[in-house]
Amino acid sequence: MSGQKRAGALGAGGSSSIGKKILLKIEQLEELLLLSTTPASAQDWRDETFSIGRLDQTVYANDAVAAASSSDSALPLVGGNIEQQQYGFTGQGYSVAIIDTGIDYNNPAFAGRYLGGWNFVANNNNPMDDNGHGTHVAGIIASADPSHPGIAPGVGIIALKVLDSSGTGTFGNVDLALQWVAAHQRQ
Repeated sequence: MSGQKRAGALGAGGSSSIGKKILLKIEQLEELLLLSTTPASAQDWRDETFSIGRLDQTVYANDAVAAASSSDSALPLVGGNIEQQQYGFTGQGYSVAIIDTGIDYNNPAFAGRYLGGWNFVANNNNPMDDNGHGTHVAGIIASADPSHPGIAPGVGIIALKVLDSSGTGTFGNVDLALQWVAAHQRQ
């Protein structure tokens, strides 16, 4: 939208209370007017943080089987059970990148299907989940536990850790993970 102005009322020199420059703009969403903020530069955007919070570890305890079974089964909700039964679609031959808090790649529900990944938080090749959320998401997608299968229990799993143990990360790390996917995809 037009009419973007540097925010002067947020702090000295147009910066917010946390010292980042932002742009304020009015956006129209259907019939509502919303005030939103936009980082003043690409680097400000990359440095911006967000958080998903922390899962109750006593409930999930990094357990992909519990994730896949937390709503009895996710398969009927999306018609996956019919697809698997009638057509044999299980994700075999495909890979999925989990961009989250990493995954517990030692979990038996993922046995033999972990293909590697990257930890963008620590900048190393160990994307072990220290929060639980990524493993939970991976369980819904890819658990191969026979009692509680995921949507695609045959899919290969790639873990891209962009969020730390508290579930907090930067948009820059998400961008790097998406670039990693684009660079590593097979044609």
